[in-house]
Amino acid sequence: MARRVESGTEPMASGNSTIGSLARDAIDGTILGHQESIRRLTHAGAASTLAHAWIFHGPSGIGKCTIAMRLAALLTEPTTTNDEWLHFSPRRDGNTAKLLRLGTHPDVRVIHKELAATSRDATLRDRKQLNIPVGLLREHMIGGVDSEGRVMDAPAFRTSWCGGGKVFIIDEAELLDAEGQNALLKTLEEPPPQTWFFLIASHADRLLPTTRSRCQSLSFAPLTQDEMKTWSKARLADANPTERDWAIPYSGGSPGQALTALNEGLHGWWIKLDPMWSALAKGHWPSGAAETMAVLIGEYAERAVKRDARASKEAANRRGLEIILHMLSERVRREMHSQSATATDAQPREDLERWTRVIDVIAEVESVVSANVNLKHALTYLVSEWQEALSTESVDA
Repeated sequence: MARRVESGTEPMASGNSTIGSLARDAIDGTILGHQESIRRLTHAGAASTLAHAWIFHGPSGIGKCTIAMRLAALLTEPTTTNDEWLHFSPRRDGNTAKLLRLGTHPDVRVIHKELAATSRDATLRDRKQLNIPVGLLREHMIGGVDSEGRVMDAPAFRTSWCGGGKVFIIDEAELLDAEGQNALLKTLEEPPPQTWFFLIASHADRLLPTTRSRCQSLSFAPLTQDEMKTWSKARLADANPTERDWAIPYSGGSPGQALTALNEGLHGWWIKLDPMWSALAKGHWPSGAAETMAVLIGEYAERAVKRDARASKEAANRRGLEIILHMLSERVRREMHSQSATATDAQPREDLERWTRVIDVIAEVESVVSANVNLKHALTYLVSEWQEALSTESVDA
């Protein structure tokens, strides 16, 4: 059968809502925090020494993708000045900003697992959105042959449409499968001129060592309390006050986590789970804790699938478990902060040691989230190991 060639000679005709929304935040909004990381990027940009491949890593929802999009606005504008670089301030007027806000800039791509829903490849369109398969990279970045025999040219190697640079952002890059990462290596190692790649990851350790070795790595930390207050005043003025006041400390310095908490009604989760976790903190075994968490995660996954029939229920279950683990981590962090302030004798120090073991348990469960582990078994293990970690006998032993 003859192969059909997709020339890719025309820019996007309709807007990409993900790019448009991200660009509006990046160009018109205020970026809070991350001063040192931004300083490193802007000085390299002003000196025309910005590396072509980066891994931005840190907790989810803290602005890594927004920063990458602001970089895209600077890199794709042909007339960006040194002063604009040093102030990390792309111009808000002009064709570049207009195209980015509309999501139609032909030299900027954001690749994420949900992009499969609009793929030209029926195999990708019909698959569950569990990871970022190599087919998406071939279609939107590196070119190659798709499952229907079409030969696609590589968007990364096309000439810039607008005369500036080209930017490719891979969101949740840790979801790239091994085949995709291996296919990406040569492009990262020998990038086309004036082309930049930003891999956004909450778990950079899940990327292959060969991928990490070909990129500059830059870490991003959660926002401070004051920065979260500033963000909350600007973005959450209309939120339910009780839920908002709970969501901000729960978020752990992540605006994205705070928005998820409000949009998904996670305060209701907390009301159900906190009494059980309080019992665990006292070394008791709360009846039905694992089952209650499993039900909440299951309901979350059902809502995700209802919103998008192509969404993977397995991926949604994993995300629900990640939410539970984040809640637990924040509770443990507050417990440890409270106890460290009074750790003046042996007993408080022993209490801190117990909570440190709880962190190890959470990390252990977190490490198997991506594996094919039965959800109820993982939650039962979490509860039993937590109870064991906080028991007096475990310390005495």
